[in-house]
Amino acid sequence: MTCAIVDEENMILCQTRSDVTDIFEAEQKRSEALKKALLAAEQATRAKSEFLSRMSHKIRTPMNAIMGMTAIALDNRSDCGQVSECLEKIDMSSNYLLTLINDILEMSRIESGKVVISRREFSFEYLMSSVATIVETLAAKSGVEYQFIENAKPDAQYFGDMMRVQQVLVNILSNAVKFTKSGGKVKFTVDIESETDDETRFCFTVEDTGIGILLRANLPHPSLLRRATFS
Repeated sequence: MTCAIVDEENMILCQTRSDVTDIFEAEQKRSEALKKALLAAEQATRAKSEFLSRMSHKIRTPMNAIMGMTAIALDNRSDCGQVSECLEKIDMSSNYLLTLINDILEMSRIESGKVVISRREFSFEYLMSSVATIVETLAAKSGVEYQFIENAKPDAQYFGDMMRVQQVLVNILSNAVKFTKSGGKVKFTVDIESETDDETRFCFTVEDTGIGILLRANLPHPSLLRRATFS
């Protein structure tokens, strides 16, 4: 940049020159950094909104099961066996609901990809029963036939993250029910692919008479969720 002072006769009395390239480049860098920060903030906001939207949908599934079992228990108060069965199913659905709520509270950990996979002993029978409790209620409400086929005869206890497996199975099955018209059918099959002293590899298969997974929005590819290994 050049600056000059002239007199009335247009004679130059003083002239200065300075190079502002560094200042300009610094301003450009600051501007780019601000744009990136703004973009990151907008992406984070969208991610949170999408996450909460998905979670609100997921929460409705166990809530429907809890409400359905509560209604059945109230209508059969004199039947102790029926009431006891409903209470057990309400307990299963409540535990699943608590897991979803904990995920919401740990949103920052999920966003950073630091989800902790636990390794605890759990009952495979309880896992299957809890999934069935939630999905059967949803299917009955939607007028969809739900069929569970357990070809495998697994051990009673395994080590792994039961809640994560439960979430995956409930998500897939609830979406299968959601996209199947009334009068349709959803079939859930469990097989053991291989088994050793240290590890059991399961194959979970979900089939339905709905529109097909490729037409459903925002659903993972089935091959990514088809297998689960417990040891």
